[in-house]
Amino acid sequence: AVQTLEEGIRFGQPYAASNHTDVRSALAALYLDCSDARRNMNDFTAALRDASEALRLSQGVAAERAGDPAARHALANAYAAVGMAESGVNQLERALAHFRQGTAEMERLVASDPRNVSWNRDLMLAYGHVADVLGNPGLHNLGDRTGALQAYRKAAEIGKTLYESDRADQRAAADYGI
Repeated sequence: AVQTLEEGIRFGQPYAASNHTDVRSALAALYLDCSDARRNMNDFTAALRDASEALRLSQGVAAERAGDPAARHALANAYAAVGMAESGVNQLERALAHFRQGTAEMERLVASDPRNVSWNRDLMLAYGHVADVLGNPGLHNLGDRTGALQAYRKAAEIGKTLYESDRADQRAAADYGI
């Protein structure tokens, strides 16, 4: 998978400075997917490199398409990917900053469409990332258990709302349980 994504990145790199936001958005998505694959292989340094490039490209696209929810969502995902990679290389303060930026993006998206289940779920996960880096005892963390508890409570409240709005949604039930 990484090789295929790298081929796509190599093909798209000459267009990174393109005036076409769709092209830059697609390239950012390739970098993001490659970062995820590398992180799943515990190659956090390479994951951070790819996530950082996805973030750079996503920031440019989002600046040009400020009112485009898809661009804002991609930006939130890029912030999260950078934060996860930074957590993996024990850059916890930087990870927290990126997680908070991603959470703020998701907050704005959810505020614009409160019934969007996917965005609410992503916001729940964003709060989980913040909580983990603040004080999850099973992970490297910053030792802020109080802050972690507050963020976990926000995530749990979103999970509860999603579950209660559709009790047949097994994913919502699992998310709320977690």
